[in-house]
Amino acid sequence: MNTSNTLRVFVILEWILIIGAISCSASLESSLPQDLKNWLASEEAEGSAIVAFSFIPALIGALVGSIGLLFLKRWAAWLYLVCTIILAVPDGQPLVEDSITASVGEISLLISGIIIGMSFFSSALVEGVTRHTSSKNGA
Repeated sequence: MNTSNTLRVFVILEWILIIGAISCSASLESSLPQDLKNWLASEEAEGSAIVAFSFIPALIGALVGSIGLLFLKRWAAWLYLVCTIILAVPDGQPLVEDSITASVGEISLLISGIIIGMSFFSSALVEGVTRHTSSKNGA
């Protein structure tokens, strides 16, 4: 398997892990102890949603960047890098989640690092550009 296809596999794997983390979080939040549920409800009422909504542009950028990486675009690597850094930096608020959701989220973050490494330090995006231009030239 060449590096371009490997990069695509990791991008798709990250999407699957993110969807898995969201579904785990939604389904397992009800299994938290009552004290933690009360604390989460009070945090949502206090306005921590403002912090959450401030990350929406970075989420959209990361999604656009990952779609660009599927098409092996060089600009997508930079967009994905910047948005991933913004999303990975903690916002200073405590985070309450169950262990399965946290584990899937951390694995997704590791996959993001692999994607960034492959985007900048391998020939994955160069191969895609070379193959694309050679097919335009009729080779």
